[in-house]
Amino acid sequence: MRSPMANDQDRGEIKDSGKARSVRDFLLKHSSPKPETTKDSVKKQTLVKCRGNVLVNLLELEHY
Repeated sequence: MRSPMANDQDRGEIKDSGKARSVRDFLLKHSSPKPETTKDSVKKQTLVKCRGNVLVNLLELEHY
């Protein structure tokens, strides 16, 4: 079964360079301060907390 994509044709890739730059700028602007993360390997969960209105955090996902 295929998972749903926001854009099924591009499969999540942002091909427009202006839009890609906007997304990159947004992520850079909101990546500080770094949020507090707590990993639970047994439950395969990560709790992410921050004090601001926007939370930006890189997560590595695994498919099971």
